[in-house]
Amino acid sequence: MRAATNLASMRLTVCYVLADSGPLSGPSIRKHVEQRADGTISNRNVYDVLNELQDEDLVRHEKQNATRGRFHLTDAGREQLEGHHEWGSRCLDGSGQQELS
Repeated sequence: MRAATNLASMRLTVCYVLADSGPLSGPSIRKHVEQRADGTISNRNVYDVLNELQDEDLVRHEKQNATRGRFHLTDAGREQLEGHHEWGSRCLDGSGQQELS
């Protein structure tokens, strides 16, 4: 269960990093995520998350040349992140359960 929690957390962190910093390369994303996490994160884990986010059209990769590119948060990714943020804020102020009633 811990791996799934870490993966979900990393997905959110990657989206927040891109929302905050704008387009970034994979290594730069990894560096930002590691700054917010306990310990190091493998390149494989970062790119697995980026690939999943691309498959869901939440992140897009734009090539700069044959070997370099940057990842961008899409409009759909920003909307989903904003929705998650709003829900999280409601949960913290005690009004999140109202959605289930």
